[in-house]
Amino acid sequence: MNDLQITPDTVYQENQALVAHVNKDIDSTTGIIEETVYQALMAQMNHYTPSAAEVCVDNIFCTPAYRKKLSGSKEQADSLVIQLRLSKSDEYKTKKKIHGYKDMVEAQKRDIRKLHNDLSQKRCRHLHFKKLFEQLTVELENLKSTFENTEFNFKKIDVSSEKVEKND
Repeated sequence: MNDLQITPDTVYQENQALVAHVNKDIDSTTGIIEETVYQALMAQMNHYTPSAAEVCVDNIFCTPAYRKKLSGSKEQADSLVIQLRLSKSDEYKTKKKIHGYKDMVEAQKRDIRKLHNDLSQKRCRHLHFKKLFEQLTVELENLKSTFENTEFNFKKIDVSSEKVEKND
């Protein structure tokens, strides 16, 4: 009876041996499942999607109904992958069009800014010339009023004569 002493260490060692034996059995039967899970994780991380031909399931442990359901799931998964790729392609085309429209809008904004600057400059010139015109108009009115009462004596000169005499 001394050989059958149960200590926590012996219980732990026996449990570890049992777990290792069960894991070995599970690994041999579920190696395919673990590989499938690994590929699924890799697909999430690297955007890798295995096709139906790449996924192998050990048919020994599967019932015919399960195999039929599995093949239907594989076909559905492949169909969804194709739809996803088409959607990504459509999304790329749409983004490309939107980018083209954005470029066109930016070009129109630049044109509008340039036209706005030109309009501002012409408006400033117009106001400047309008003010100058008003000043010249006032000056002309002043000069008219000054010379209105003044009498000018102009002598007629005969252009047909050869000599023009100077009158002192």
